[in-house]
Amino acid sequence: MPPGRPAARIMRSIPPDRILLFFTRADKITDPDLLARYRSVLSEEEIQKVNRYRFKKDRILSLTARALLRYLLSEYTGLAPGSFSFKTNEFGKPSLVPGRSGPDIRFNLSHSSGTVVCGLMSGHDIGVDVESRDRSVDLAISRRFFSRQEADQVDACADHEKHSRFFDLWTLKESYIKACGKGLSIPLDSFSFDLDKPDINIRFHDPGVAGPETLSGWQFFRWVPENRITVAACAQSSNRLGIDTYHCIPFDRIWQD
Repeated sequence: MPPGRPAARIMRSIPPDRILLFFTRADKITDPDLLARYRSVLSEEEIQKVNRYRFKKDRILSLTARALLRYLLSEYTGLAPGSFSFKTNEFGKPSLVPGRSGPDIRFNLSHSSGTVVCGLMSGHDIGVDVESRDRSVDLAISRRFFSRQEADQVDACADHEKHSRFFDLWTLKESYIKACGKGLSIPLDSFSFDLDKPDINIRFHDPGVAGPETLSGWQFFRWVPENRITVAACAQSSNRLGIDTYHCIPFDRIWQD
């Protein structure tokens, strides 16, 4: 793992109007004591979900993702990592169960191909997505799931750029529907991103799908924490948002990107 300073316990609120992103390579965490600690902070229900995975690499990925979230929530609240309870909305988006005192922390998790990203914000819903550009994908599905404008963008790229453009668009779209908390009830072809412009802006083709409350104030960010890894994040605010990026080994260390 990359060198880093030992993680100090963070006893402060998340800065206003900042997105905090934490990247973890679950596929490089092999210390049995560390993995045992991860299991020790999970709920029984979470452990059962981890154990359902057939392959060890998938069990470790799920275990690390859940431990990362609890670790970060603990670092930013001062509460024990095993003390948090979660609920999901009708579309499956998780959030903290209300009722305990402390900051209004919103979070979102994404994991893929041995990597995990967790996004945190104070008082704003957030969506994140991580993908490996080495993952095999049939680029023809852009015509099935993306908007026509986005599929045209992919087709217009040089052959060696098509794959990267696909994942740039895919992660942005996933981050948006996760931030909305409505999942794939929002069709992926009902909105677009134009990556040939300096700023990342969303354009809605069917405003009635998402609802009027979701049509303005969205801000999007992209991050490449490692070569061939693409991360996207978004949140909604009338203020200009900033972003801080970190690498993290849960219960070991955090270092800024």
